[in-house]
Amino acid sequence: SVTTHTLTSLDPVPIATSQLMDSIGGGGGSRDGSLLLDDERKQSAKYSLQSMEDVICLPLTIDMKIFCLERLSQVLTANIDRIQVVWNLIMEHCESLIVAQQRNALKHKPSDGDSERAASATPATATAAMTYVLPSESESDALRHSHYFFERITVNILKLCVELTEMEISNKLESVSTFLNLFLTLDDSIIFVIGRRVIAGIKLLLNLQSANYEKYVRKQQRKLTDLSTTATAYYGQCFKQEKDWKIVCFLMKRFAHASGVGGGGGGGDNKQCVLEAFQVIELISKSHLEITNFNYVLHVLTAFGKHAIEAPVHNTRVIEVILSIHSRLVLISHQNETVLAQMWHKTLSNISTFGTNSDYITRRFAINCLHKALLQYPIEISNKHSFVEPLKLLFQTVLFPLLLQLTKIENERIAMNKFAVKNNEEMSEQLHGSGNEENTDDLRLKLLTLIFQLWLHDMNILLDYDTGNFHTLWYNFLTTIRKFIFMVNKMQRNNSNLVLHCCESLKNVILVFQASNVFQTLADKTENDVWKDTWVILGDCAPNLKQEFVQ
Repeated sequence: SVTTHTLTSLDPVPIATSQLMDSIGGGGGSRDGSLLLDDERKQSAKYSLQSMEDVICLPLTIDMKIFCLERLSQVLTANIDRIQVVWNLIMEHCESLIVAQQRNALKHKPSDGDSERAASATPATATAAMTYVLPSESESDALRHSHYFFERITVNILKLCVELTEMEISNKLESVSTFLNLFLTLDDSIIFVIGRRVIAGIKLLLNLQSANYEKYVRKQQRKLTDLSTTATAYYGQCFKQEKDWKIVCFLMKRFAHASGVGGGGGGGDNKQCVLEAFQVIELISKSHLEITNFNYVLHVLTAFGKHAIEAPVHNTRVIEVILSIHSRLVLISHQNETVLAQMWHKTLSNISTFGTNSDYITRRFAINCLHKALLQYPIEISNKHSFVEPLKLLFQTVLFPLLLQLTKIENERIAMNKFAVKNNEEMSEQLHGSGNEENTDDLRLKLLTLIFQLWLHDMNILLDYDTGNFHTLWYNFLTTIRKFIFMVNKMQRNNSNLVLHCCESLKNVILVFQASNVFQTLADKTENDVWKDTWVILGDCAPNLKQEFVQ
């Protein structure tokens, strides 16, 4: 009699017997290695089908799959020192597991058309519309089992990455980023299922990298070698090149947008992913920030700051991290003043983006941090020429536009607060969180004062190293002040003091220019009558100021 064989498969559905027979009958060879003729192949397939028609191929249960996966992980860990023998097979196997989970998740994901029909359903058709989105009970169980299996896949892959880093197997450490890049390609519908696992794994890898570096430093100290020439050659550095940090940072950026996205863990777990991913970026900014990952870290930080006020990470916390980075730029840039100047402009530009946020508290905190970064924590450099272009860009692309944008926002806030206070004071506090304008700082005045202080502080650098183009920046400065005065004057109340302060500050600048003979110097260098041009710009917005200087 024919023996019945029971086989198992990693596929989610049983393999048909006919498919198995086709694979058996479709190939084969004779004893001498030559291919069978067509008739012989057909006879072999026929005989195989008759003699093995009782073969049953069943899928593995979820417990069996996890057992095989855990056992494979244990075998690899026990033989980590010779893992290169089977490394290609391991890479292919891990990739196939992740791709299979992605494919399975997309099967359960509602199509765009289904989502639109469900969203636009009327009460009369709501029940029918929900059938496009809500899975059945059996489908929910299958999806839950699939998510659990994917978590175990993720944990075992990250355990392998940790083992490679801990054992300092240098020729395989680059594969850590390869594994993480597989997670980066996942769809939003599945990546949040494993979010906290991935984040915890990356945090552990970062800590191991720091521990490996400290161990390397101790070895080098015992050898009495020069660390300045060999500090980048230590083993156990899984995140070393720019592409490695790009993968890590952009993976964390994916979780920055997890709030409100329907993943496997629900809204609460998604918010937890946001918080934990931000903590990883904080860790990188404090202990692993380098020239190679500087731009990526700042980019991801601003992504965390583009959320509503109820988000897990408040904007003020993001600004604090950027300010902390700004205070350590000399160390991060390795005292390379050209790189330092670019970083200096980059951090200030990122802080300024929060100055026009819809939340008043965020705007106020950003303006205060700009003041600290520019005046309380100035960067001392020997080659001031390297800071000329970044300084000009700071005025032209950051501070001048910020003043006008902030003035518009603050004008609208003050106007709305007055209206709300007049009609319903309680509603004003609820909507704006700041009461009326008497209980809040005038951010227009704060930023205006900062610009004038910075202008007087750094005026000599611009004059000494860029005299030929300084008049252009001066015209832009005056044009910005002119627009500012007109915008403030449009307010019906509480504008006279602000305009007076602006004119007095501008008067001080002009007096300093006269005392330093700046207008004559610019006229000689550029052949332009800068003094006359100044009053052409200011004549209609500050007539009283003009009368004080022009008789």
